[in-house]
Amino acid sequence: MDKPVSPAFDHPFLIAIGCMALGTLMFSGSHGIVRWFSGGVHPMELAFMSNAFSALVFVPWLLRRGFHLLYTQRFPLHALRALFNVGSITTWYWALTLIPIADATALSITAPLFATLGAVIFLGEQMRFRRWIALVAGLVGGLIIVQPGFGDFSLGYVFVLASCLFSSGSRVCAKKLSSTDSPLVCSAYVAMLQTPFSLLAASFVWTTPSLAQIGAFAIVGMMVAAAQYLTVESFRSTEIGAIESFNYIRLIWASLIGYFAFGEVAGLSTWIGAAVIVGATTFIARREAKARSREAKAAQP
Repeated sequence: MDKPVSPAFDHPFLIAIGCMALGTLMFSGSHGIVRWFSGGVHPMELAFMSNAFSALVFVPWLLRRGFHLLYTQRFPLHALRALFNVGSITTWYWALTLIPIADATALSITAPLFATLGAVIFLGEQMRFRRWIALVAGLVGGLIIVQPGFGDFSLGYVFVLASCLFSSGSRVCAKKLSSTDSPLVCSAYVAMLQTPFSLLAASFVWTTPSLAQIGAFAIVGMMVAAAQYLTVESFRSTEIGAIESFNYIRLIWASLIGYFAFGEVAGLSTWIGAAVIVGATTFIARREAKARSREAKAAQP
């Protein structure tokens, strides 16, 4: 008797969507904490503290399970990903000290475009027309949310673009690593390797943080570690081009965090933009799920 075909949405692709959505929430929450507690601390030191506490999250796991779990044949690629991450985190924190978080978030939504193009160039993924539609719609939705604020040029915008490029390189590396190494191994390596890299940079600008700042960045480190794990897990079930459009969900998280933490009231444009983003991600989810369902039916004997 033939095994019944799963419904369109009963697929690992939905798990990938959930992991990406939760990961973006972790990242957005950590950005809010950084904004709240970053006063007087250099961005390179902020990056080091975030990385150091992220690395500490994995210590109990390694002590309990053994360091042999870190065995990999792709150490250079892990190191390259860590360097990309250090560049992305440092330039992002630097941007937050120079321009409003809304403007930084608006410009940072170009990252999925860079990542998708990188996947096409370096991983040989196919860029289907529906993926372009979702990415462009998400871009338009993000610009609708934070349309004002681009009248005056600031070096902060350059830092945001640099962060997007570094982040895209990290995501392409993560996708390549996910084919051989588990999400835990990938997350542990990036956390542990980026810590000494960022310490070297922070040593030139070091100032002693307050206890409140140390506690805040301990929380940031745990949130970033969780977000890194969820991001790699999302890549295991699908291609980068299929899942990257869901990265736009962080704009919705950023709007909610801005309202509840900083009293920033979202205007009509925010909700219109959010509706465009939700529509785009729902569209790509349904199309990808239907395509996978057809592939499953065709593969049955």
